[in-house]
Amino acid sequence: MRLRDSERRKRVRNAIIIAVNVFVAVLAAVAAILALHVRQLRADMDSRLEDAVVYIERGRFRIALSEAEDARALAVRLRDGGAVDEIDVHIRLIEAVIRGNELFEAGRYQEARNFFITASGFASEIQSLGPGYFDDLAEVAEAYVSFFDLIERAGSLTELRDYDKALSLFEEAGLAAAALGFDEGATMAEDGVADVKERIALAKRNEASELMSQGQECLRSGAFADSIVFFRGALELYEELEDLSRVEIAWERISFAERRLEEEARQDELDGQDGQDGQDGQDGQDGHEAGGSPQGGSDVSGGQEQNGSESNYDFNRSLYFDLRSFIDDQAVSPANQIRMGSSDGQNEGWFNGCGWVAAYNALILLGNPHHPADIVSHFETNGGMVLGGVLGTYPNAIERLFIELGYDVSHSLFPRITGNIDNAIRASGVGILAYAHTRAAHYIAIEYRAEDGRFIVYNDGLARARSVYLGLDNYSDAGAVIDSVSAFIQSTSGILFSFSLITISG
Repeated sequence: MRLRDSERRKRVRNAIIIAVNVFVAVLAAVAAILALHVRQLRADMDSRLEDAVVYIERGRFRIALSEAEDARALAVRLRDGGAVDEIDVHIRLIEAVIRGNELFEAGRYQEARNFFITASGFASEIQSLGPGYFDDLAEVAEAYVSFFDLIERAGSLTELRDYDKALSLFEEAGLAAAALGFDEGATMAEDGVADVKERIALAKRNEASELMSQGQECLRSGAFADSIVFFRGALELYEELEDLSRVEIAWERISFAERRLEEEARQDELDGQDGQDGQDGQDGQDGHEAGGSPQGGSDVSGGQEQNGSESNYDFNRSLYFDLRSFIDDQAVSPANQIRMGSSDGQNEGWFNGCGWVAAYNALILLGNPHHPADIVSHFETNGGMVLGGVLGTYPNAIERLFIELGYDVSHSLFPRITGNIDNAIRASGVGILAYAHTRAAHYIAIEYRAEDGRFIVYNDGLARARSVYLGLDNYSDAGAVIDSVSAFIQSTSGILFSFSLITISG
């Protein structure tokens, strides 16, 4: 019995030992399996975190965020607090960049810049990344902030009419946009520059116009030296604007004022000589004889009414004109002295004389010159003056003048521009055109020279300016050469429309 009990206990002990060994072996196997699984999880976590870094470096932040979030989930499963904290830094960096990009795309550059700076701060905590890339993003955002700040400041200065500073800022903004490759911004800056330059030009044009008006008032009051100062100021502005037609007009006004000053000086010398007044009167009579009666054709003076025109006629006949020479500048003596209508100091030839000058030049072209006194008298005595001559001559009065002289006359009001004007003048050879411009209205005499196929315009500074612009050679005598009257009316700055075309043939 004892033997059996002892053997039984031995067997139980052996069984326990075997069981323990099996259990230990199982535990060891389980531990090995768990350890392998943990290593795989950590390897997977590390791999995803590394992938996240790679995607960050490539700028693919949404994929990087997905990888980082997966890595964090693995770190949580591993209960690795340090890894969780490290991955959280990556996630915050990625989220900051994504938000910064969204704000950048929305044009909220200042806010975007702040997020990029935040991302840079997180990057400095990560050994595998550096803050440089995110600093660059912040600098780009800051550059956009600076660009729009320049645009805004330039716009404000434009409204305040501080054009020089505004132009400088728009130009600086253009350089900034070019450096950024920001095409839309470059267009904004270019538009700003163009707008400011247009405003500068308009301001200069308005200032020049005001100076011309002041100079004109001085001319009318006889303050010729003062008028020159105003006209020269306008001239400088028109030269800056490269407005050739108005440069020409300003020079004409300056030349006229200078001539009047010279005439005054000569008159002062004559007034200082004893007995000179009587001799001057005789000289005036000689001028009357030199001017002569109309050369050929009927007398168109029509007699004088007792309303001031008689004194105008006597005065006008006292002025000498070479009836073979065209008047190509009504502001030049003696044309500028011819009086028409009421004698109020404004109705001399330089002011309201374009109508009679056009008729005078047309009669020379027709081979039938008349003294200006007779032409003006015809208008004065046949209801041909607008507001007593203050605003010049009616087109119908010019038409009647040539009809009474026996010419074939055709008169069109508001003639069609395209082709019609050129063709009508070609057909007759001589025409008188009236057009409205920004200051008033103007008559011009026009000759068509078939041998050259071009038109010659008399007494028109704008036509002379166009001739220079087109590079056409002027003839040695008076007049401006142009290739098309229609084109002259359509393309000349300041001319609004033509309202009368009179064509004359023998």
